[in-house]
Amino acid sequence: MINLCDISHFNLSGDGEQTSSIEHLILDNIRINLYHIYSIAPVLRTLDTIIDPYSVNHIKHNFPPEYLSKLSIKFFGHFNLSTMKQLLREITRLVHLTIVAYDIYNDIIDGFAWERILANIITFKFLFSFHESTWTQEPIELESFRTPFWLENKHWYIKYDRCTVSGFLLLYSIPYFNNTYPWVHIKGPIITKSTGPDIFSLSNINHLNVNYESPINTEILCRFTNLQRLEESLYRKERLFIDSRYCSLY
Repeated sequence: MINLCDISHFNLSGDGEQTSSIEHLILDNIRINLYHIYSIAPVLRTLDTIIDPYSVNHIKHNFPPEYLSKLSIKFFGHFNLSTMKQLLREITRLVHLTIVAYDIYNDIIDGFAWERILANIITFKFLFSFHESTWTQEPIELESFRTPFWLENKHWYIKYDRCTVSGFLLLYSIPYFNNTYPWVHIKGPIITKSTGPDIFSLSNINHLNVNYESPINTEILCRFTNLQRLEESLYRKERLFIDSRYCSLY
């Protein structure tokens, strides 16, 4: 464990000779240059952070901590398979990988390419939210994620939700692991497809923000089986109505 004193002198710029003995690091709401973290925290074993994709794509050499085995990363745009290949190339001990990426494009949907990148990974969780320009394109195909590598060797299954009104598309590993769901883009019914068991519940989510200007699809809402708090993003006096006919869970 690390305490606040350890962090108070942690130079995120990567300048100078300073190094840290930190082994487990979470940097929330901070977008970092990954290689600066590598240089000042050389004994990291786990890292959870937001990555600046520019720092991955424009540096030729990657010298990660030798014992880094668990990596959880978030990207906001500019994420592709080349970025991932560059990032993982020299993390030889990595076995647990979690990726959350926003505003990505359909070129990421290539199960065969992912196989080559993820050969040594034991646990892989991901959530991909696609750029708005892809919402009008043809629905994605999941056949490249139905190979023996995915289904028999790794036992990794994926699913996508697509709103039939807005076209919004979300691709994720199942079971759904994140604690948030981009409900704001759901304007009506959704179509779902999966490579594995059809897991109805999104039980990790206990707090949901809805926009009263968008239709409330109660059939989708009832997928949130552990929902404890429901808030409207814009205030109004009318009561939010949930049709209980759709709320029988099996």
